[in-house]
Amino acid sequence: PWSKAYGYYTAARPFDININTRKMNRSIESFIATLVHECCHLIDHLDTVHNFGHGDNSSVGKDNTAPYFIGNLAASLFDGVEITAQEYPRYVRKKLPWYKRLWNWIF
Repeated sequence: PWSKAYGYYTAARPFDININTRKMNRSIESFIATLVHECCHLIDHLDTVHNFGHGDNSSVGKDNTAPYFIGNLAASLFDGVEITAQEYPRYVRKKLPWYKRLWNWIF
């Protein structure tokens, strides 16, 4: 319960998303990023051919993994900030109106 993690995935209960109740005082964008991040772990668990998780338990380089990038991208669609993959992990944050975000997301 005193973990620094916002959420976690466990293969024993693959369809549960576990949220750290001691980390509830944060933005809705952060919750969106966490939920999508944990869903990426579920997809990684179900896909036996590809691997796009974090690897081992080392904290080094985890910010450059697919679950973090996809989670942050989902949060950016909510908060109106566009993240370009070319600049990841140094985000280029540009405020866009909702209709342009939707247009960019669709196309």
